[in-house]
Amino acid sequence: MAHFDATSSSRDVSLSFDRREASTGPPPERSTLDVPVDPAVAEVEWLLRYISGIIKQRGREILRDFPITPPQFVALQWLKEHGDMTIGELSEKMYLANSTTTDLVDRMEASGLVRRVRSATDRRVVYIHLLDKGRTIIDAVIRARQRYLAEVLASFAPEDVERLIALLGALYRQMKGEPVSDRNRERRASDAAEGGGRSDQAREEGSDGSADRHP
Repeated sequence: MAHFDATSSSRDVSLSFDRREASTGPPPERSTLDVPVDPAVAEVEWLLRYISGIIKQRGREILRDFPITPPQFVALQWLKEHGDMTIGELSEKMYLANSTTTDLVDRMEASGLVRRVRSATDRRVVYIHLLDKGRTIIDAVIRARQRYLAEVLASFAPEDVERLIALLGALYRQMKGEPVSDRNRERRASDAAEGGGRSDQAREEGSDGSADRHP
């Protein structure tokens, strides 16, 4: 993999800030902002940030061919993968205020993508239900995104794709607070080195679709 100069700013730039004493006492002798970052970590951060930006931009370009907006794309994903959700639940997933999500759902309902339905056990609870039109559109958008990624990965060897899946899956679980045991990591690394691909357990562990979504 090509090595980008992702560490020059993080290594050389000293973050200056006011060290005046606060009412609670003097600041630490050394802020964590001044602690040097491992160059490998800086490169991983740079790569993830720029890959995320490329995917987001390409996703928005793909959406131009479909009758939904980027926020609607995110909302439809959650409804597709998690089923009926309340306004509060959807707001939490999308990091939006309830009022903003309500407006978003209003527009999707007017477009025939979703429908509000009352709980059969508690009439006070209203769920957002994904309709066939919304499901058809979100499925088509995701397929278009997958086709784009297939083009990107076409030049990769199959074993490299498998290694990429394993490493991204491990990173995802670690960031979600679900670290993989050392034994599983060692086994996956050994499998990848031998070209063995993903183990059954790795496939099972990577099946969670609850990652944060980008249009």
